Amino acid sequence: MTQQQDESTGSSHDDDPHFQSMTQQEIQQYDMSSTSLSEQDAAPLNESRTDETRDAAIQSPSKKDRLLVKLVFLILGIGFLLPWNAVVSAAAYFESRTCISSLQNSAVAQENDDDGSSTSSTKTSSNFMLWFGLIYSFTGVITLGLRILYQQQHTKSNTISNTAETEAKSRRVQKQIIIASLSLFLFVMLLTTALVLVPKLDPNFFQQVSLLSSAIFGIAGSFIGAGITSFANMFPPDIGITPFISGQAIGGIVISLLNFILFGVEQKGADSFWNEKCRNSSFLKFDASIYLKDDAGGCEAYNIDFGAFAYFSAGSFFLVVCLVLYTHLEKSDIAEYYRLESTRSDNIVVDGNDVTQDEEVSHAQQQDAETDSLREPLLESTLEITTSNVEDSKASVVWKLIASPTISIFLTFMVTLTIFPSWATKMMSVNECKHRGNRLENDLFIPGLIVIFNVFDFLGRTASGYIRIETMNANKVLKILAWMRFIFFPLCLLCQANGNRIVSTITLFLNDQWPILFMVLLAFTNGFVSTLSFIYAAIVMPKDDESQQIGSTILNFSLGLGCLFGSLTSFIYNYVGTGHW
Repeated sequence: MTQQQDESTGSSHDDDPHFQSMTQQEIQQYDMSSTSLSEQDAAPLNESRTDETRDAAIQSPSKKDRLLVKLVFLILGIGFLLPWNAVVSAAAYFESRTCISSLQNSAVAQENDDDGSSTSSTKTSSNFMLWFGLIYSFTGVITLGLRILYQQQHTKSNTISNTAETEAKSRRVQKQIIIASLSLFLFVMLLTTALVLVPKLDPNFFQQVSLLSSAIFGIAGSFIGAGITSFANMFPPDIGITPFISGQAIGGIVISLLNFILFGVEQKGADSFWNEKCRNSSFLKFDASIYLKDDAGGCEAYNIDFGAFAYFSAGSFFLVVCLVLYTHLEKSDIAEYYRLESTRSDNIVVDGNDVTQDEEVSHAQQQDAETDSLREPLLESTLEITTSNVEDSKASVVWKLIASPTISIFLTFMVTLTIFPSWATKMMSVNECKHRGNRLENDLFIPGLIVIFNVFDFLGRTASGYIRIETMNANKVLKILAWMRFIFFPLCLLCQANGNRIVSTITLFLNDQWPILFMVLLAFTNGFVSTLSFIYAAIVMPKDDESQQIGSTILNFSLGLGCLFGSLTSFIYNYVGTGHW
């Protein structure tokens, strides 16, 4: 065979004067180099065929696969807010461990001795939950803000790119960040669990460690929220972003319901509430309002709380489950299928500095634009990104597309966090301390309101999945819904609440049905508007990984900023209602 090839090659070169002056060895070397060049030219074609074969091997996910994806994002949603819900639900545990007796202050103790007054232990009120919320929100917002600045500077120094290498690198970095952040969640949760078993800790030291943990939760949570949101947007909304957001609400339901049940079956809590607020407290009645003077009790010595230990241990185990499920889904064929689908459906095909458009996709978009207003921003962004403006930041392009849902998310959470939980936990039944046997009007009134809020928040998030936002003028609808929620400010302020000075002159809503109704509406609209905003943002956002990461960072920054502004505004709101900070 080799001899025949040599003879054939030699005969083909006999008539060429150039080859007549070359030796046989030089001719063979030339032929070998030509063969190598031919193989190199064929390599891209072979690689393309390999990619096509690989794509064909990835089958469309079955109904079972889609259900699995939905379940994973549901669990990730629960895990995302698990640290926040765990601390809030265990507020009594943290406040008891950060309680500082006045006798620990030697100056105060000496003054009491000199005056001959009693040296009975009185406690300094703990503001742990207030500081926990502020630090958690503040660190999360700052982290997301820095991420946005970094991404904007990064995209300014590069032209818009959507190469396979860039996409693969972006996915790899995103995966590493999510796994590292979830691992950090797990480490801090394990530390919190271990501290439960250490009874003799200085309250100041415990508070410092716990507040440092809240800062870590805020920072890591910002990375997890942005990363998983970006990952979820790669999937269809009904199995990606919607269950992820719903999972956040389910976590709140489970925890609040568990607290309500455990507190309800324990009679000791009811007796303690009655003795503290209804028997020993002084009542000052002005018209229909009741002002309670809280008695200062002593700080009880901490004993190991095995209930808290079991609770935090369960939370740690759940975070391990989140880590395993995310890792499995990220590298699964299901994720690869939707990753390829999102790449194919992208409107813009970019290669270096050359910007081209898929004619079929562009034509389909133009047809949709005639009957569907949702396609207008997509079409406009496609036409705007031309060779003359490829220097524009990709972050700016993404922002133009999702500005409306981003603002709606900010307003929604600002209104909610202003009222809940700070003011909502001050609300009280108008029949409090009238009937000792009716616990729903006494010690279980606030836990019941919290359960109601979490349940209807979840129902609102679920209901948003049945709305075809793409058939509406989404930008206008979302803005109207977000601004309408400001009506809850005066409504909730006129309800019966501990120390509320307004209801002494305005007795419009002095019935238990009103605060319950307002909590239902506040919670439902919170879940409905926020989830609808996230869904619309996922629809209009470009599908390449880099744009998804930028968009998810902006959305989560808006959410965190809304929570932070709401937490700060709640101080003013409480001052208006009670007359003190």
